[in-house]
Amino acid sequence: MAMNPGSAMVLPSFRPETPEIQESEDLEGSEQATPPPLSQNSALNSE
Repeated sequence: MAMNPGSAMVLPSFRPETPEIQESEDLEGSEQATPPPLSQNSALNSE
């Protein structure tokens, strides 16, 4: 039972900080991960 209340308190606290951090990492990761696949697709299409 003690874990439940603790988890609930930690969840809301981390939730607001998670989106901001995840958004930054997601944006950077998406941008970096997009170039490679596009390049490979272009090369395959060219061939």
